[in-house]
Amino acid sequence: LSLRARMLILLIAVTAIFLLIMGAVTTAVLSKRVSNVFTADLIAEATRSPAKLADNTDGYLAVAVSVRTGQIVQITPGQQTSELGTALGELSLPEYRARFFRQPATITTTGGEKVRAVARVITATELANAGFSAQAGRYILVVAHSGGAVNSQVGAVVVAEVITGGGLLTLLVIGGWWLIGRGLDPLDEMASTAKEITSRGDLTARVADADERTEVGRLGSAINTMLDRIQ
Repeated sequence: LSLRARMLILLIAVTAIFLLIMGAVTTAVLSKRVSNVFTADLIAEATRSPAKLADNTDGYLAVAVSVRTGQIVQITPGQQTSELGTALGELSLPEYRARFFRQPATITTTGGEKVRAVARVITATELANAGFSAQAGRYILVVAHSGGAVNSQVGAVVVAEVITGGGLLTLLVIGGWWLIGRGLDPLDEMASTAKEITSRGDLTARVADADERTEVGRLGSAINTMLDRIQ
């Protein structure tokens, strides 16, 4: 490969590695922050009364399961809530304690969807006050929400980073090829002059002057000094 191509490849490689590292760090930080906000909102939602949970329109699922009889009270309507209730109804009390020891917990509904859920204990009176028919005793209130919202937000940022990084690398290829080529043009001129001197035997010819503070300028000065000695 030519010097220009090697320099351009190195420049692109270094930039691409930097973009990948920066993108990975940004995605990790954003994912953590969005997940924390999601968890905080879920815990806050779980503290609401069954009546208020029944009126929510933010995609939360709420189910109450009787500790004594296993009765399932579907607080929020919909197929997803029904599937969540069926999955919760299959758990025993020790399994509830183990599953929700650290909240939020991940629950897989009978429909195969994974949701994040938190749980607390409520009474049948609270359910009755909200208009639900419930047998006497304690109930485990489970409030859940699909984690797809978190994934979609992080995914959108990843897509934006990929598009932006691709555009930046494209501009870098174009601009870098032109800039590196401009910096190496004096070397091409020196090579052409040296070739003419060799072919014609004209020792009076000299390469073009350049700034001796640069590598190219010092090379040109050295070539001219060598030609003076030869002449």
